[in-house]
Amino acid sequence: MAEESGLKGLDRVLKQLDAIEEALTGEIMEKALVQGAKVLQRQAKENVKNNSSNTGELYNSIDIKITDIDGEKAAIVYSNKPQAFYTEFGTGPVGEKNKPSNLPPEVAGSLVYHQGGWGFKANNLTESEAKRYGFTHTHKYNGEDYYFTMGQKPHPWLYPAVAETGERVQKTVAAAIRKGIREALRK
Repeated sequence: MAEESGLKGLDRVLKQLDAIEEALTGEIMEKALVQGAKVLQRQAKENVKNNSSNTGELYNSIDIKITDIDGEKAAIVYSNKPQAFYTEFGTGPVGEKNKPSNLPPEVAGSLVYHQGGWGFKANNLTESEAKRYGFTHTHKYNGEDYYFTMGQKPHPWLYPAVAETGERVQKTVAAAIRKGIREALRK
């Protein structure tokens, strides 16, 4: 009789261990990662809104995806817009001169800035938009007005968001995992 109740207890423990394993590798983990990534995403969007002249395209492009990295699930906060990189790190000699000093060495060492200025037809931007992006009105070329720039200063939005939210993200993911495990054990 004692053996029989011991086996029932063992079955229950094994079922709970299976539930915990599923929680840490399956849907519960994905939900926890997304919840943590949303903390970072909100801060990144807030940084874009407050620190750049962005008109909304970058802000609206900041997204989350779940992927596998070396066999582990990971949440990635990203933007697929080219201006995301240029906004974060700046452009040209102006960007290089003002690049963020708190970047990891492997990132800072991989940045290469175009050293010449560039121009484009003035009819592509209004004068207020051009000023907001640091372009100066220059001269006519072949009868058309052009704006010119030597680059723009960085307006970091993602690296600061990572630094600002690291602890909150970890706490959010941990709380979501604990909640998921509790719910899995109740089944």
